Amino acid sequence: MGRKNRAPKASSRQASSLGNAHFRADGAPKTKYSSEREAASAAHMRWVEDKVELNVYPCEFCGGWHMGRPSRSG
Repeated sequence: MGRKNRAPKASSRQASSLGNAHFRADGAPKTKYSSEREAASAAHMRWVEDKVELNVYPCEFCGGWHMGRPSRSG
């Protein structure tokens, strides 16, 4: 399945002011999902298609939901 068109990248100043929770590693904004259920469904599809483990979380900046890689602590 093809990927959606990419949003323009954020400036490094903009990305650092919002933190990693709102931008992907490439600097583009993360996809905003309107509900936890919608984000969880998208995360599940990434697991099925690519075996990529993603967590979902509410975004304090945009009020939507995003997916991100689990933190690696320990």
